[in-house]
Amino acid sequence: MNISKDKVVAQIQGMDPVWISAAVPESIAYLLKDTSQFEISVPAYPDKTFHVEKNGTFFPAWIRQPVRFRSVSVFLIRMSFLKPGMNAYLKLNTKSREMLLIPSRAVIDTGKEQRVITVDDEGKFVPKTDPRSA
Repeated sequence: MNISKDKVVAQIQGMDPVWISAAVPESIAYLLKDTSQFEISVPAYPDKTFHVEKNGTFFPAWIRQPVRFRSVSVFLIRMSFLKPGMNAYLKLNTKSREMLLIPSRAVIDTGKEQRVITVDDEGKFVPKTDPRSA
């Protein structure tokens, strides 16, 4: 997806609370949850970052419809220095459990099982089998 720098993707909508409406591309819309957390920065105040927890986020009911962008509204309380029409950047903070990611090209698929070659503590190559393929 390409967005030119002169396009507005998030804009401040109100005063108190300050509402920020953002268009989220459908390619990352699946990451939006009721518990989503955002970091918000405003070009007018580059040294300030605002954190918004789940109670400051509103997802319209039509978010599940198939469209290119999903609308998200976020509100900040007592931010009087922010004005309507200002632009804002939203960073979606996602949480996931730790996992090992292996590129598909590194997997040796024999048809019966999948293997990956690893290196042990002594520097020897050791094949590891995917326990799910057994």
